[in-house]
Amino acid sequence: MRSVIMRSLVPAVFILVVLAWAIPANAVNTYWQHDPATPGAWEDPLNWTVGFPWFYPTVAYIDNGGTAQITTGAYVTRLFMR
Repeated sequence: MRSVIMRSLVPAVFILVVLAWAIPANAVNTYWQHDPATPGAWEDPLNWTVGFPWFYPTVAYIDNGGTAQITTGAYVTRLFMR
């Protein structure tokens, strides 16, 4: 019984791992460009270099020391902050 379960799980896990690595490769990068002296709205497309990161897959970078206030759902593949 245990070997049957393992044989069915291995291909499923392999597919999930492959998909997890493939999706970020096609991701769009967008960078926070709001003035770091004041907080800014995550949803405002003017605060991002490629517009509001509302779609998947997106990699969002907040690397200017600024603060993004999230008041709605935020969906990104990865979020990097410095």
